[in-house]
Amino acid sequence: MNWLKKITSSTFIRYGIVGAIATAVDWGSFYISAYLLNLYYQLSLVISFVLGTLSNYILNRTITFKSKTKNKAQIAVHFGISLISLGISSLLMFLFIEKLFIGKMVARISTTALVFFLNYFMHKNITFNKRIFK
Repeated sequence: MNWLKKITSSTFIRYGIVGAIATAVDWGSFYISAYLLNLYYQLSLVISFVLGTLSNYILNRTITFKSKTKNKAQIAVHFGISLISLGISSLLMFLFIEKLFIGKMVARISTTALVFFLNYFMHKNITFNKRIFK
């Protein structure tokens, strides 16, 4: 069990685990809205973004970065950074689907992978920075 404690003590590993859960929420809601409800892929992206971002914030706040701040601005910062990711994802989705003719779900998975490290860096150094949000 010592190996499990060592693995889970790493912020990056915890971020990856939480990210996998939030990604499942994101991709699952994208699939449901784009394929089962047949909504426009950009609308499906926004829906999945909101649900994925909410779950990501709650889990990262409590599990990854163990933030104790009562500062309500933290969630606004989290969503602001996530909106930048949404803009990048939206642009990439358009390019992948409309210009490169890649399937919607493959495009969504690809965009997630491309913004993962950017999100980690931004959330670690801004959203959950203990010097900023005491």
